[in-house]
Amino acid sequence: MENTSLDKINILIIEDNPGDVKIIEKILSEIETTIYNLVCKVNLSDGIKYALIKKPDIILLDLMLSDSHGLETLKIIREKVSRIPIVVLTGIDDEEIGVQAVKFGAQDYLVKNYIQSRIFSRVILYAIERSKAEEEIKFLAYYDYLTKLPNRRYFLERFNATIASAGRYNRISAILFLDIDDFKLINDSLGHKIGDLLLIDISKRLKKCIRKSNFNYSNKKIETFIDVVARLGGDEFVISLIEISNPEDSSKIAKRIVHELSHPYYVEDHEIYITASIGIALYPSDGENTETLLKHADIAMYQAKKSGKNNFKYFTNSMNKSIIKLVSLEKDLRKALDNEEFFLCYQPKMDLNTGNIIGFEALIRWQQQGKKILLQEDFMSIAEEINLIVPIGYWVIRNIALFLSELKKENLEIPISINISLKQLKEVELIKIINNLLIEYNISKELIEFEISESIFLGNLEEIKDNINEINKLGIKIALDNFGEGCSSFEILKKLKASTIKIGRYFTENILKSNEDASIVSTLISLGHNLNLSVICEGIENFSQLNYLKSKNCDIIQGFLLSRPVPAEKTRLIMIKEKEGNGIGKKLLRTRRNKNYEQ
Repeated sequence: MENTSLDKINILIIEDNPGDVKIIEKILSEIETTIYNLVCKVNLSDGIKYALIKKPDIILLDLMLSDSHGLETLKIIREKVSRIPIVVLTGIDDEEIGVQAVKFGAQDYLVKNYIQSRIFSRVILYAIERSKAEEEIKFLAYYDYLTKLPNRRYFLERFNATIASAGRYNRISAILFLDIDDFKLINDSLGHKIGDLLLIDISKRLKKCIRKSNFNYSNKKIETFIDVVARLGGDEFVISLIEISNPEDSSKIAKRIVHELSHPYYVEDHEIYITASIGIALYPSDGENTETLLKHADIAMYQAKKSGKNNFKYFTNSMNKSIIKLVSLEKDLRKALDNEEFFLCYQPKMDLNTGNIIGFEALIRWQQQGKKILLQEDFMSIAEEINLIVPIGYWVIRNIALFLSELKKENLEIPISINISLKQLKEVELIKIINNLLIEYNISKELIEFEISESIFLGNLEEIKDNINEINKLGIKIALDNFGEGCSSFEILKKLKASTIKIGRYFTENILKSNEDASIVSTLISLGHNLNLSVICEGIENFSQLNYLKSKNCDIIQGFLLSRPVPAEKTRLIMIKEKEGNGIGKKLLRTRRNKNYEQ
């Protein structure tokens, strides 16, 4: 690599033959494109001392010196001076030694009697550039490219050495696992460029909270035991506290970090506020190796988030089982869509007067290979927390559209209701995607109903009103789920334009035991009818509940008494029986009559 500018390059030559030094000086004087400053030392020990103090750009090294001979000379200087590129000078009969020298860490070699100015300049400049490239590779192996903080590999090597020392000297060490709360919202709303710049600023603040590191990544030596902050990836950081007097000392650092990060950030034209959640694990009480401590600190951080965010938690054995399960569940959930681990079941709804099956509610299930089936209440709240609820929701809608199109081919059309989350209702593309699916699968809008939980509207009505209006314009029916359990109001019913209210098992399961619950259910049914709304009661498991609801003129029931949620193929068979006039609803009413349940 030729250098066309008049850069100045400082060269240290370690050579005890004055004649060879003069040859090198003459060659350098003939090079017009670069200014070379040559300093000579005649033995290895003096050369090493000079290199450590002056740090030349490159070293020319003769392997035959008064105080060292052969490849051992290269090994010694490479160990002492790790980052300065070295070019070995060898005699004509020693070219094989030069080749071996490159294998031992030299950048290149020159045969003394065959050095030419053009070749010499190229070798020197190439050696320097190659050394820089190698340093960059080493840097990237141990440091994060964006923030320039140490990375996971660095941290693991560093803390492994830390706890080895702590074990010998009976010291306490700590790991702080830090995650920025709701960082994805910043990326989604302001863009990844702003997010990256914010991460850089966060890294700078974190470094202020600890002492600087002095880890030598070139030779992997731990030179001093001092605290480190590293970036594991995304918005996750980890801090090591090498030696603390007592466990409470780590809380002081955590408080300092939480306070430092809470001040506003000014990124380009944006004023941004963030919070962080921190988990703390202590050596040796919480684990005796780095991976265990890191895992336990991660679990404690997760608990800090569950406790309201913007705080810190110490790892405790009591949180271990439950949090490990949740953390594992979260990681598995992220892979579930790609691994096609979800499937849908359908629970029928029955007209209480006729026994006709008038629709189904779609319910998502999750089954990993070799594990039990999980119900949607077991994992959908976690999916919402980690922002997977939207892609999972779209998967549900698409698969229902596909199922409805298959039923249509057999003339088995029937409405299916879909549970919709708050985050889905906030999605700008929601209506467009739904409309496209109706067109793609040639599905009538009358076959889709959205079940929206009443609690969603508490404080969120303005944010979702546009999509609610568009759903109404599209002609898709809306059922207000869990009616009476949250913030029931005529304003919500008016703006929602719901066609159905759904009374959940929270009230229906106790209508025979609690006069208060029975009265509430009766009142809600009357309210629904007065507003010209259909009323569904779910969670019906016995004929006594059915009889009470029939006496109060409830329109529709849903529950285990009629049928548990069943897979798609069994749903299809239910529909075939229904079409033949011998459906499960009519059988249920016949059974009721035969057992003299008439009131």
